[in-house]
Amino acid sequence: MRSSGTACSRVVVLAVAAAFMPFHGHAGPMQCTHLPVVSADGERITGIEDMALDGANNRVLLSAYDRHAVDEALASGITEGVTVPEGGLYWLGLEQLEVSPVTSLSATRIAVFAETPVRLLPHGIGLFDHDGVRRLGLVNRVVTPDGISGEVLFFDAAGTDFQLTGRAGGDAFCRANDVVVVDSATTLVTYDQANCDGWALWAERAFDRHSAGVLRVTFGTAGVADTRTVFDSVAFANGITLDTRGRIVFAASRDSAVYALTGEALLQGDRDATVMVRFQGGPDNITVNESGALIVAVHPSPFALFLHMNGLTGVPTSRVVAVAPDGTTTLLVDADTPGVPGAATTALEAAGKLIVSSAWDHGLGVCTPVMPSAADRG
Repeated sequence: MRSSGTACSRVVVLAVAAAFMPFHGHAGPMQCTHLPVVSADGERITGIEDMALDGANNRVLLSAYDRHAVDEALASGITEGVTVPEGGLYWLGLEQLEVSPVTSLSATRIAVFAETPVRLLPHGIGLFDHDGVRRLGLVNRVVTPDGISGEVLFFDAAGTDFQLTGRAGGDAFCRANDVVVVDSATTLVTYDQANCDGWALWAERAFDRHSAGVLRVTFGTAGVADTRTVFDSVAFANGITLDTRGRIVFAASRDSAVYALTGEALLQGDRDATVMVRFQGGPDNITVNESGALIVAVHPSPFALFLHMNGLTGVPTSRVVAVAPDGTTTLLVDADTPGVPGAATTALEAAGKLIVSSAWDHGLGVCTPVMPSAADRG
């Protein structure tokens, strides 16, 4: 079970994170507005960790929970029967972005149904929509008196509300981070560290062991999950998706890199992933736009994020990078771009906009490319 952390582990992570230095770049012309997102009951939604584009319904799915509120509850001492603030899944209609001026966004909570009650603290999500089959994979945080662990939930997402059809938990998922659904029954799940808690966990952090990776989880009859490791030699596996070539693309935050692995290679037993691109900073979640480019949220300074996570500084700045299929990178958002949430964890392109979210801040950043003037073009 993942523990809530100790003073020793924080010191160790501090030393490791100090190796990452911020990048002082300048982003291209982008006009962004940081907008509050409000649910139907007036709740201001904080901590939108991940997003998934649901193009068939002209909307974006959001996974959110207030990490600061959960940390405060844990710090106060959780006992059996005591709960923490719950998060939720939401959908946000893209037609709202066509109204001018936009001052806030409205999101609708998605109801989830399961035989056994599920308390949602949603982390990474992935949507599959093909030939009338719709599935949603979700990494869910699970709070216990010992701290926070994880599980993977698998939903039939065909209707307005989602029906839980598969659930996988246990030590294999204690550090689950993100998920992509590859067919009607199969997900690929990243785990950012190999150990769940205690000395083993923070020793892993201290020595930056390359022991994180990717699990393949197949949900069979009655939701029973078959779990196998498909890759296990990167530092802090994070966001994962499939690119337009069908490759498995995933981020390794502490390697400052995005890797690619082909399904064919996996079938042949080859687990050697190829580095697609390296960053100055730690890549987080990844989405793919219509042209096949990867849109990557990158933490400019993981050290600054670590300080914020431990309540020592304010929310740090954000970076978003586009990676074209040929490997060319374009800086879309950086520290000098106003109007975006701090410490961005996900960005995606939809309705002609760049939408930016953060697990550590409220609302969404909505960005529009600014065309250069005739004078600027020379």
